[in-house]
Amino acid sequence: MSNFVINPYRFASGSGFDLTGLKAYYKFDNDPTASNLINQAEAVGSSVSNGADFSNSNVSQVTGLIDYGYDYNLSDGQSEDTGGAGTSWEFMYNTSSGVFSFVGWIKPLTTGRSSNRIFCDCANIGNETGLGIGEHMVASREQVFFYLDKTDGDAEWFYSALGDYPDTTTWRMVFVSFDASGGSNNVQISVNGGTKTTHTSTITGISGASFNPMTFGSARDPPIFETDSIFDEWSFWNRVLTDAEITQLYNSGAGFAL
Repeated sequence: MSNFVINPYRFASGSGFDLTGLKAYYKFDNDPTASNLINQAEAVGSSVSNGADFSNSNVSQVTGLIDYGYDYNLSDGQSEDTGGAGTSWEFMYNTSSGVFSFVGWIKPLTTGRSSNRIFCDCANIGNETGLGIGEHMVASREQVFFYLDKTDGDAEWFYSALGDYPDTTTWRMVFVSFDASGGSNNVQISVNGGTKTTHTSTITGISGASFNPMTFGSARDPPIFETDSIFDEWSFWNRVLTDAEITQLYNSGAGFAL
């Protein structure tokens, strides 16, 4: 009889995807007028879910990339972490030693807009500890941006390649990762599973909870920098996803449910 060892730190979903480090997973399938945006990480098999659900305001359910999605319109639509200040997201603040990545789908409903926030907890850059991701869809600035911020004004901005976030109303998948142990090129950004732009963050020392709750669709409450877009299939991890996993999630543009 042969012997074998099961690695207790690797977990696979019913789809076969490695769920190691999955902290939060939002499918946007539940009715936003009847319930919160539910973190499905534990439901699909993650053992490290942060349990963060989001309350919904002025959000409607529409057809998504996979089943349903949420329409975050320009009428103050947002989903906000029900835990208040971002205590559930501390794994994303340990920029001295932390590792995280997040990936999700977004379909803009209007074009020619800039500085829209996709997911963030910080509005007053330079005055608040925070991080976030947003989009530019204007001539010469068709790209995704990601920022890290400290209260001392030490904010850093990182961008995807110019032109890889087109000014069109089409679905696109956004990926961002941070690895404090990675030295140079420890920030990575890509759109639609394409070539990553790599950056080096010099910010260290951010830890603990943010001042503000995490939000989808705008920057904090009351909403500012709102996006007019549909969201679907967002996941957050305390590790950096591999290139093969990013390709699997992109799935030739069809998406992949965990």
